[in-house]
Amino acid sequence: MSVEPKNLKPKRPTRRKIDHVDLHVARSIKTLRQMRGLSQKELGRRVGVTFQQIQKYEKGTNRIGAGQLYNLACALNVSVGQLFYNLSGEAVDPFHGFDKTALETLALINQLPESVQKILRRTFRDVVKVCN
Repeated sequence: MSVEPKNLKPKRPTRRKIDHVDLHVARSIKTLRQMRGLSQKELGRRVGVTFQQIQKYEKGTNRIGAGQLYNLACALNVSVGQLFYNLSGEAVDPFHGFDKTALETLALINQLPESVQKILRRTFRDVVKVCN
């Protein structure tokens, strides 16, 4: 005598609620990546993941392991602690050393197409060479 399962439906995986710390770190990574003028693809290349994985990290949908958090911090040229800035009010400012004008200029440059950004970088390098 065989027993038939009663109306068993496959369980849908429940979505993990995004922890506020994970979301904070995700936003820090995205902000720092943009401030550095890196694309998701370039950051992914630097840490050995796809740009889709970087997207998930930046949205907080995928948690970041300790090793990968360290790799991301290195690729963004910050300490791991800086990714937690302002979470408890005790961490180091990730924008320390940048003045307001530099941040505004960088934000404007990041809005330009990549081809124009390349031209600007070359022009800036030439101007620095002439001035030094």
